[in-house]
Amino acid sequence: MNQNNDTQNKNIKENGSIVKKNKNVKVWQEGAAVKITTGELAGAVAREGFVASMGGAGMTPSELEREMRIAREICPDGEIGVNLMYVAKDFHNVARVVQKLGAKFIVLSAGYDSKILNCTGEYEDLKLEIIPKVAHPSLALRVLQSGVVKRIMLEGAGCGGHIGFSSIKNFISTEELVKLTFMRFATHLAKQVLGKNAPENEVQAFIEDVKNHRDDYRKKYHVPELIAAGGINETNVQQIIDNGADHIANCLIFTICKESNAHTNWKNMQFQADKRIFFESPVKGMIGSAIKNSFIDKYFELDDTGVYRFKATEKQKQATGRSIKSDFTDRCITKCMEHDFCLKYSKDYLHPMCIFYRLEETAVAGNVDDGIVFTSENLNYIQKVARVNISAKEVIDYIKKYTYGTAE
Repeated sequence: MNQNNDTQNKNIKENGSIVKKNKNVKVWQEGAAVKITTGELAGAVAREGFVASMGGAGMTPSELEREMRIAREICPDGEIGVNLMYVAKDFHNVARVVQKLGAKFIVLSAGYDSKILNCTGEYEDLKLEIIPKVAHPSLALRVLQSGVVKRIMLEGAGCGGHIGFSSIKNFISTEELVKLTFMRFATHLAKQVLGKNAPENEVQAFIEDVKNHRDDYRKKYHVPELIAAGGINETNVQQIIDNGADHIANCLIFTICKESNAHTNWKNMQFQADKRIFFESPVKGMIGSAIKNSFIDKYFELDDTGVYRFKATEKQKQATGRSIKSDFTDRCITKCMEHDFCLKYSKDYLHPMCIFYRLEETAVAGNVDDGIVFTSENLNYIQKVARVNISAKEVIDYIKKYTYGTAE
């Protein structure tokens, strides 16, 4: 570990900057998958007044049931939910399991369509809110137009794990994503209220009024609240809120807390890495944000777009005249995703890497050289302000200072 970080990480640093007080902003702890953010962390976070999420992907219904019981034992009345992949085959069964055990919401962390939005009323009857996660203003507008969603999570390119963009050139920062989405919503609302043929000056005046009185407009016209996520810290939080975010979400800084279920080796690696890299995930159309390790070096190669691509590809087959097979076997054959969402085909070649297994190898087993270690844009920031196995309460007190202006 860097010697400077050894000193810096002994205590969370106090920040002397003047921040606005954002008392109406809720802070969320996002759910990291493959058994990293489980019941102990969610309960500890909710007990301190933040919104807590467990990462449901990679857990069986029985495991989720156990973890939800743990969370509720720690904090019986807090706002606790679960991140679930809508593309998972057992989504609806798992959703009902966690609802019976006290989950307040589900964040759709991979995929959504009109079917799930049409089911929102059914889940509302169960007192279980559905919160789509999107990475583009156009998708957010489609969710708004459905008229059935109360909150939307906007995840910018600063997030860790799977990033919701098809290429690096399409990346949108969280600040810009919130700004563009808020403007889309305000413009859509102006046309609904004033009419499609309203003069441009009236439309602009309406939009400006929405900016200045956005809480009033959200309540009057039932506009979904925006939860911003992805690389948020004290340097950009106020800008993100000013751009239109109602709430903010953090993830990586909670995963290194002592209440996090991640292996110590995984946590330590977050402090040893220099930067994040982007790799081609077997999840279709997804780029992953990770730490470069021996596994990446062995099985991936950097292309001219800045993404590490799996070596056993059709492109390489064409270049060399031979198929290149990996020397490991993973669990892709289980086909746990609906419509084989997580399988990447290249003619007769099936991507051999099960993303869940390779994430579990590092996060749960601690084998950080033989799997994928997810991280976020906040990697270097966290190295400056935190330490391995810091308590959730200390992290929460710190976030309160730069979000609310106080730790009280």
